Amino acid sequence: MRKKDDTAYTRKSLSASIAGLEKSLRRVYYLKNNPIRREDTMYIKIISGGQTGVDRAALDFAMAHGMPVGGWCPKGRKADDGPIEAHYPLRETPRSEYRQRTFWNMRDCDGALIFYRGELTGGTLLTVQLARSMKKVHRLVHLNRNADLEEMRTWLYGQRIRILNVAGPRERGNRGIYSQTVAFLDALFGGREVWIPLEVISVAEPPLPHCDQDRCG
Repeated sequence: MRKKDDTAYTRKSLSASIAGLEKSLRRVYYLKNNPIRREDTMYIKIISGGQTGVDRAALDFAMAHGMPVGGWCPKGRKADDGPIEAHYPLRETPRSEYRQRTFWNMRDCDGALIFYRGELTGGTLLTVQLARSMKKVHRLVHLNRNADLEEMRTWLYGQRIRILNVAGPRERGNRGIYSQTVAFLDALFGGREVWIPLEVISVAEPPLPHCDQDRCG
């Protein structure tokens, strides 16, 4: 009698597993063959610290395409090229140091897109370390290497990201990184409004070197 009950339970569990797999496969097939509908999604907001280079490129791209923007910048709207212009809707932190705004922008985001060239250093390295310590979903984009844009879209569309923190090096010392960032974002988003469906995918990243505290600005 016990053996018959165990067999019935095993068959029931197997049937449930097969039904769950079929449901998942139907969902994957639907997403692959049907465009994402606006009513199934939410709008994405771009935030950054307003620094020259990657930060400024993200804000300019988003504003040019009608996307909401925001974020924290240092007290006095401090940036490498002088005070950040008023048309960027950034809030000032209590202190003028860069580290505080880096921390607060990561704290307030749902996920991060972090651009770099060469080695991770300074504030860019700090940004990645904060993303990991805060367990924020994030992706690293090396701008001098070919990127799988389709895979990147799959990741972006699968994260429930309402607020995307875009960060990376300043223009000084990384000449041309502003233009590279704008070009990448245009290719990634296709110059269209960005709507994000409600799916979640876990992301793993390789280990990082130690951040030099004096250069994390």
